[in-house]
Amino acid sequence: SSDLYKDETVLWAPESDFLIYSKGGDIFYYSIEQFYKKKTLAEDFRRIGKGLISSVRWADNQSLFYLKDKTVYKIISAELFTNSLYSGLMSIGDVAGKIPFDFNPATDSFYISPDGKKLILNKSGTNVFLYFLKGSDYITAGDAVSFPYLHLPGNTRIKKVIWPSTDVVTILAGSILDGRTKNSVFRFDLSQNSQPPEFDKLKEENVYDIELSIDGSSAAVLYPDKIAIKNYISWETETSFEYKSPLKAFWVDDEQLVVTGLYTIEKYNISQHKSRILAVSQAEDAGFTEDNLIYARAGGSVFIRTADERWNKVNSFSAAKASTASDNYRTYLQPLSEGPYANIIMIRKLDSLGTESLFPYPKSEYDEFPEADEKVDLQNFTHGSRIRRRELSIVFNAVDSAEGLTDVLQVLKDYNIKATFFVNGNFIQQNPEAVKELSKSGHEVASLFYVYANLTDARYRMDKDFIKSGLARNEDDYFSLTGKELALFWHAPYYVVSSDIIEASSEMNYIYINRDVDTFEWAWSQSSRSGHMSVPDMVEKIMEKKQPGSIIPIRLGEGKAEEASLYSNLDLLLNNLIEKGYEVVPVSVLVGRVKH
Repeated sequence: SSDLYKDETVLWAPESDFLIYSKGGDIFYYSIEQFYKKKTLAEDFRRIGKGLISSVRWADNQSLFYLKDKTVYKIISAELFTNSLYSGLMSIGDVAGKIPFDFNPATDSFYISPDGKKLILNKSGTNVFLYFLKGSDYITAGDAVSFPYLHLPGNTRIKKVIWPSTDVVTILAGSILDGRTKNSVFRFDLSQNSQPPEFDKLKEENVYDIELSIDGSSAAVLYPDKIAIKNYISWETETSFEYKSPLKAFWVDDEQLVVTGLYTIEKYNISQHKSRILAVSQAEDAGFTEDNLIYARAGGSVFIRTADERWNKVNSFSAAKASTASDNYRTYLQPLSEGPYANIIMIRKLDSLGTESLFPYPKSEYDEFPEADEKVDLQNFTHGSRIRRRELSIVFNAVDSAEGLTDVLQVLKDYNIKATFFVNGNFIQQNPEAVKELSKSGHEVASLFYVYANLTDARYRMDKDFIKSGLARNEDDYFSLTGKELALFWHAPYYVVSSDIIEASSEMNYIYINRDVDTFEWAWSQSSRSGHMSVPDMVEKIMEKKQPGSIIPIRLGEGKAEEASLYSNLDLLLNNLIEKGYEVVPVSVLVGRVKH
């Protein structure tokens, strides 16, 4: 596998004796017992089958459920060794049931009940179904219950499913609305055997996360300013704690909860209603008090570490005067003209000659700038300046399907990145709500022409007037829907270029945006066994070819079963670009740099 794809996603077994991971379009197991006995098998002998990590789920009874195409397989953890070692001779496992359509691990997800008899399928991120699994020699699809009221809007995705043995299911879903993230909580009770089960949307807002207690009786619900402990069945609040900006909660046991947040890590005793600060995060300032105790400021509060090594929040304190010298050493800040640090701490020895830095200067892995710039064509813009800044553009082409748009917007929001989206007339017509949300997102929206056709096809007459009419039609449709104007950038479908295309662009005051990096999306396939290029290989190729000023195109809505698309692995690409020192900017920024 590519060196750029070292971090494989893993799924731990309930007893932590096995983990499942996905790599190169295949799923493998890893035995902790084999590791300790130093008898770990070669990876090829630990292969379960084709798919991504979304293709597998553990049930509470140490059974692994594997969904491939329409079939759900059940593999007992103790049989993982036999099933994988003799995969060419034996079936994957026992057939637990079937679903009526193919499972696409790139866009779909599923959740299994603790007893392994029921399955919730989230199809394409929006449609939610419940299946009662039935296994037999001549298998038919299991009984299905569709929740039409759980048809999630296109801007909503399931973030978490909590499914305890009581069969009261809680779903945490996240939406992007007007560029902001909003979470909702849904519940339905399968224990009543009603068909279909009654479904409720709870009156909950701003829920960051939900964590079920070990015995399943309570749930820790994280809000922006507090932690509420709720009875899981009744959803009534039993107690609550003030907490600023929590991120994640972990149950130590049924009485103790550890919460990690932006500013502190704290441990709570629920029954005693007591808390203890374990650590301070993201300290803005730190030093010593006059009593020689450590203090730290974080999130507008001050914390002092006492003599018994406990952190306490205080209202006021007296800081000791800062000192830069002792009998043997003197410290000072050495200003730097460039680099990742604004300054560096230097130590000067007073009892002997010599000065050195307290911390070694970090080694830069940033790409070097080219020695000379390349000529830029503002009529057929393929790239920005190569030498001015270490920045590039990722552009997203929305042709027909809105699949992946919500996930891309969420990732860009998480990374605080503004990008450029090119929208086609078919996309505007077929996905009006998605287009409206995109127009409110703060990203740059440009034109991908009115029809998605090869504008250089000799079989048709596509002259300058046709091109200008198509651009104007796309402008009008976008304005009618959103009340906003498209940016004066465009590119033709398939990135074709001709003299008519360039001349029509100039006459319409458009800049034609091309690209200098091929993302190999025509070769989409997560499986290296198929002979095609995997997503990690695509990312590696992009990293080899990108330069300052590059334009990297990604198409939304593509991908087939058992394939992972480039847009669904956007964070992988962004992480690698950031590690090399690149900033991702809209196309208008690249154009502006070379104009001025």
